[in-house]
Amino acid sequence: MQEGETAIRNTLNELETLRLLLRRKFKKDGKFNGVIYYVANLSDSSICGFSTRGFPTHISNTNKSICKNQKPPPLEERKAGFRERCLEAYQQKKDKISGDVAKEFFEYWTECNENGNKMRFEMEKVFNINRRMNTWINNNKKKSFKKPENNYENT
Repeated sequence: MQEGETAIRNTLNELETLRLLLRRKFKKDGKFNGVIYYVANLSDSSICGFSTRGFPTHISNTNKSICKNQKPPPLEERKAGFRERCLEAYQQKKDKISGDVAKEFFEYWTECNENGNKMRFEMEKVFNINRRMNTWINNNKKKSFKKPENNYENT
């Protein structure tokens, strides 16, 4: 095996050990056909006690069974992690978005459910901060360009 392949295999094994990656082998017609890798739920600021800071802002909530026995971090900790990711996205889009609009975005997506144990962005199946923020900016522009209603009185 080449040196690069060994490094990749070691990295994949380490990610599995940290429960950040789940490997599923599959067979077709009784023969080994390949491997499918599933990425852990990155919606929280940490997974199984390990920080997810520095991961891409694309968040998939499809693999909820990876850390079943682990309690999720406290709400405030998850909110702080989301705040950091929002600030990173805001820094990239400073010329397109004001601080007030960014604050509205953050407050909307960190609204808690009725039980108070999950925030709105955590309940989404897929959540990409950059794409959501772009949509938020575009929708906000549409709202600001609406024609004002005619409030003139007939005299």
